[in-house]
Amino acid sequence: MTNQQKKKNYQLSEEDKKSWENIIKDIKKISYPIKAEDNKVIIKEIKEREQYEFTNISTLLSELTENTYNGIDKQTIKKFKKEEIAIEATLDLHGYTEKEAYEQVKTFIQTSYQKNKRCILIITGKGRTNSNDNIYTSTKGILRNCLPQWLNNPEIRPLILAFRHPSEAKGGKGAVCLLLKRKRTNLTKEQKKF
Repeated sequence: MTNQQKKKNYQLSEEDKKSWENIIKDIKKISYPIKAEDNKVIIKEIKEREQYEFTNISTLLSELTENTYNGIDKQTIKKFKKEEIAIEATLDLHGYTEKEAYEQVKTFIQTSYQKNKRCILIITGKGRTNSNDNIYTSTKGILRNCLPQWLNNPEIRPLILAFRHPSEAKGGKGAVCLLLKRKRTNLTKEQKKF
């Protein structure tokens, strides 16, 4: 006999029938539909959720300008100014349009931060200027003039501590050296020393 056949032929014993009757004796049959009594209905008051305003962290940060070192310890500033912090990655923007260069800069900074790079170099080029032209007021050198604005973009500003122009040997006014924030992770004591 299979289990299915056993179930069909199964009969309750008299003792099981009496136990079952004892269990269901206090159960009352419910007629449908169920009518709720007016005085027993509980309706909870619905409260509106509070609306929170989120401020973009980049609006709380001061505008990033060249050679401004707010919130950085003196030892790090000294090393950064003296170029004692090794440049770990370089981006050369020669040949890019303004739009392409902006996307390259944004991606480069975000990727460098994700890879825990601390000091990076962006080469914009000096632009074609005469010796009489002021580097910052010249209409040439578009990428060089746009870069400080790009660095204050809300997507990348929180990743940057400071920037400055490197020595002439590393590009001078045609390049910018960036000091990125450390990506905070659960580091061991030995890793934190470096």
